[in-house]
Amino acid sequence: MKKILIFALVLLAFVSCKTVGQKDSQCTYIMVYDFENNTVKNVQIYIDGESIGFTDVYGRCTVEGFQNGNNHEVMLVKEDYEKIIVNTTLDDQKVLYIKMGSSFYYANLAESYLDKGMDSEALKAINKALSIKTREDYLFLQKVIKGRLGDE
Repeated sequence: MKKILIFALVLLAFVSCKTVGQKDSQCTYIMVYDFENNTVKNVQIYIDGESIGFTDVYGRCTVEGFQNGNNHEVMLVKEDYEKIIVNTTLDDQKVLYIKMGSSFYYANLAESYLDKGMDSEALKAINKALSIKTREDYLFLQKVIKGRLGDE
């Protein structure tokens, strides 16, 4: 029993966010979701331009080794998703919940707006999809929307 307790304490020391000798070091958690509240895996995370890793299958990433209270640029990048840049402090035990939209999401949103007769909103949404990824079907939908608006 004593060996198990010692092992647990040693394991806890290794997985803890606090680093021995770095009193001001902290651990911030980043959780990434899409606009349908699904987790987004394999998002590359950059802090102040330096890649620190990727989100796991649950859309999570742990950021360690930064000073409490300092402002940092957090950038999230994933193919077929919009790039997100957030300026924030990285504080101990802080959780950043970040939403990312995919080109597919914005194209579907454009179709939904179009069905509701919200043509101007549909154009904004399809333009957002096209800013993320250029696809022939998105370009076609953009022409349809512009035609309904009388822009083409």
